[in-house]
Amino acid sequence: MKIDKSLSIKLTEVNVVMTILIVWLHIAPIFNLPQWVQQIAIIAVPCFWTISAFLYFASFDFSSPWMSYKSRLFTRARTILVPFIVFNIFGLLFSLALFQIHPVDYHPLDGVNAGNCLQALYHSKWNGALWYLRALFEFALIAPSIGYIIRATKWSILLVVPIYLLCQYAPYSSFIYWMVNIFTGAYIAIWHEQLIAYYTRYKKLYISTLIIILGGGNSSLAFRLLR
Repeated sequence: MKIDKSLSIKLTEVNVVMTILIVWLHIAPIFNLPQWVQQIAIIAVPCFWTISAFLYFASFDFSSPWMSYKSRLFTRARTILVPFIVFNIFGLLFSLALFQIHPVDYHPLDGVNAGNCLQALYHSKWNGALWYLRALFEFALIAPSIGYIIRATKWSILLVVPIYLLCQYAPYSSFIYWMVNIFTGAYIAIWHEQLIAYYTRYKKLYISTLIIILGGGNSSLAFRLLR
C-alpha cells in the first residue's frame, strides 16, 4: 500500500492530536482534572497502536520479507530502542540529581544491583512513561508473523474476538494487551483495497451502522456522566 501525501498529512494531524491527549493524560493527576477528562484522553493510546501497526504494514514488502523486516528492525532500533535506553538513563540521572537536592525515603537505585539493572531498565523503572517505546519495539520483533496470519484470509479479522478475550488480561504495558488495535491496524493496511471496494459498494450501510454505534456510545457516555 502506498501512503500518498494526503494520507500522510491526515495521519500526522491525528498523531498531533493524540500526542496532546497523551500529555493531557499524564498531567491530569497533577492538576486534579476530572475523571471524564482522563477517560477522553486515554483513547490516544489505542489510536497510537492502531496507527503504528498500519504504518508498519502499509509499506511492508511481502515479496521480499526478510529484507523488509531487517530494514524496519534497524530503523526501529535507531528511532525507538536507542531513545528508550537514552531517556531511561537520563531519567535515572535526573532522579539522582533531584534526590541530592531534595532527599526522600525512596532512593532511585533501591533494589537495583548489577544483576537486575537490565531488568530495571526494561521495566522503565526511572522513566515509566517510556513503556510504550519498549512495547513498540517488541511488536516490531514479531510483526511479520502477525502480517502472514492476516494475509492468509480476509476473514482473519474475525480473530479479533478471541484475541480480545485472551489478551485483555495481559499487562497494560505489554504490546500483547493492545493486540486488538495492532491487529486492526495491520488488517487495514494489508486488505485496504478490498475494504475500499466493500465501502464503496455498501457505503450507506456502513454510514448508518456507524451513526447507530456512535449514537449508542454517546448516549451511554452521557448517561454515565449525568448519573
